[in-house]
Amino acid sequence: MLTRRGYVAQLAVAALLALTPVSATAGNTVSYAGTIRSVEGGSFVIQDVGPRTAASEMNPVYRKIVLTPSTTFLMAQRDWDGTTTFPGDYVEKVAKRSDLTDGDFVSVECRPTGDGCQAITLTIVQTGPA
Repeated sequence: MLTRRGYVAQLAVAALLALTPVSATAGNTVSYAGTIRSVEGGSFVIQDVGPRTAASEMNPVYRKIVLTPSTTFLMAQRDWDGTTTFPGDYVEKVAKRSDLTDGDFVSVECRPTGDGCQAITLTIVQTGPA
C-alpha cells in the first residue's frame, strides 16, 4: 500500500516525464514524395501531388530540396527473383548523387529551411524492372 508521500512522489515523476520536451531533431523533419522536375546543382525540385480539393482534382505542389554533404542516398529496387520475402518486394541499396535524374520518383526526409528543405535521406524508387 502506498503512503501519501509515495503517491505524491510517483505523480511528480510521472508529470516530469510527461512534460519533458522531446529532442529537437525528432519533430523537426518532414517527409515528401514526388517526381523530380529539375535538378540544379546542389538542389532539385519535386512535384508532390499535394492535397485533393475534389474527387478528381489534385493540386501539385512544387518543393525545393537542397542536398548537403551529409545527405544519405538510397535506391529502392524491386527484387523480382524472390530472394527476399516474396517476388517483387522492394530492397534498398546505397545510391550516389549521380543516380538522381529528372523524372525519378523519390521519397525524401528533410529538415525545413527558409526557402526549401535540406535533405537528410533521399530514396530513389524504381517502380518498374531495373
